[in-house]
Amino acid sequence: MAIWIKEPQKFRSENASVYADIESLTAFAVTTAETIIKGPFPGNLSAEEAGAVAAAAALFEADMVKAKTVAMANNTGPYDFRKAGAVKIADLSNWYGLDKAITALLPANYPTDKAIWVNPKDYFTNLTEIIASHPKVAVQGYLLLRALDALQGSITTEPSSRSEGRWKTCLEYLDTSQKFTVGRFFVGATYSETLRQYVDKMAANILVEMKESLLPSLPWLQPEEKARAVKKVDDIVVNVGYPASLSPSSSSANVNGTTSFLDTRNPESLAAYYRDLNITSTSSFFSNVLSARRHNLYQTFSLVLRPADRHLLGAGRYPPQFVNAAFNSADNTMHLFSSLTQSPNLSQDLPGYAAYGGYGSTIGHELFHGFDTNGRLVDESHAFTSWWSEGTVAEYSRRAECFVKQYDGYTYPVPGPDSVPGNSSSGSFGNSTGNSNSNSNSTNTSTAKVNGAATLAENLSDAGGVRVAYETWRRTQSVTKDANLPGLEKFTHAQLFFMFYAKTWCDSYSPERNAMTAPLDNHAVGAWRIKGVLANSRAFREVWGCKAEPVCELY
Repeated sequence: MAIWIKEPQKFRSENASVYADIESLTAFAVTTAETIIKGPFPGNLSAEEAGAVAAAAALFEADMVKAKTVAMANNTGPYDFRKAGAVKIADLSNWYGLDKAITALLPANYPTDKAIWVNPKDYFTNLTEIIASHPKVAVQGYLLLRALDALQGSITTEPSSRSEGRWKTCLEYLDTSQKFTVGRFFVGATYSETLRQYVDKMAANILVEMKESLLPSLPWLQPEEKARAVKKVDDIVVNVGYPASLSPSSSSANVNGTTSFLDTRNPESLAAYYRDLNITSTSSFFSNVLSARRHNLYQTFSLVLRPADRHLLGAGRYPPQFVNAAFNSADNTMHLFSSLTQSPNLSQDLPGYAAYGGYGSTIGHELFHGFDTNGRLVDESHAFTSWWSEGTVAEYSRRAECFVKQYDGYTYPVPGPDSVPGNSSSGSFGNSTGNSNSNSNSTNTSTAKVNGAATLAENLSDAGGVRVAYETWRRTQSVTKDANLPGLEKFTHAQLFFMFYAKTWCDSYSPERNAMTAPLDNHAVGAWRIKGVLANSRAFREVWGCKAEPVCELY
């Protein structure tokens, strides 16, 4: 199994705008200084010394955020083969001694002359320069603060004051320390074998539609390329529901070198997997948290000793309650976790147009990641290669550029220049308004632009996913006609398909929340995952009687 090192997914502040101007950054540093004084920081720092450390760490982190923003603008996803680079572990010594950190975490018998992937490579090269340009206290302060952020919740001796109650705090820690154990109970309580088979059949139907109808219809793909694309779809392994490996090769090495057979449903399998986890009633809560984090970290790194198992959901890293669906371009596998294959996303009791419009479009979305700006660079044999002609690539790129320009023209509400926390005001979003999911709202709002280049891979997959799900649903109607839903008889079944698709991304975030999350997300905000996608859907326009042509078409 290959090792990938990615740029940071999160920073100390969830609000990306904090790092954009000196005033916000200064306020953030003041709060950080208070944390330093109260926290278990080395030495007895004075308020002035704590302020200096906080300011230096904040400036260092701001430069890291800028580097990530640049990297995101050029990347197509977490495993962008165009921007990634293979580097030998021994050569990482030039990158602020990263080789020592990686070697300490890897199993003792792992050879250091093997290459690992860094993505994007330019980010890590730039990070070396950033570290060299800042004083040592800035880097040390930043690392200590990150450690404090991660562990301070388990240091306190005070009972939880969270409104959700102590049980939720405990469950969150359990979900982190023994995620597969929690997954066993989650699957047992919510996920039937009938539902798993239902999802598996939906995915199989969508793959058939892709091979037999959609791929052959693409005018820009050459005949021999279509044939290879069909082989690539034939090769896809779809993992549904929960981690339950089917072959002994999926066993993972424990910290002590033994192996464990991971089957989320099996208590004996889970006991073997967690045999090295040392949690006791006599240890402090903090000690138990550290023990769990250490165990999970070494279990993750021990995966490198195991042959990659394409039939193991989430590659043995993610539990069934992981709220996501995913496609791994490197080994051509799709992962449909049980968390999303349930109501309100999916119900076996609803008609097919609801199932395919809602969750079927998600399956289709993951399928098209195999052909997005990154996935198209991997052929049917999992080789990273250019297997399309120059003419095909040129036409693909021309059509994709239309999507970039389209989404560049979309905006979303963010706090205005005179924002004051605590005063309520909602921001317009097309024809919708909303200010939920935030405890503070601004007195006015402004707008920020969607980044069409950074969100391109997801936007292309959205477009392809809706089309293949719709065509698959239409094919099922030749066998069994869907029933009507009470109260919705005035809509056709085809119209309801798109309504259930829209329901998937129907959300309402405050301007503050948008400012925090949108700039560092490679997905467009929810409203444009509806409006932007349907503006490009020929089928949507036909069933709703829209006269205008689609804005952009690729699939």
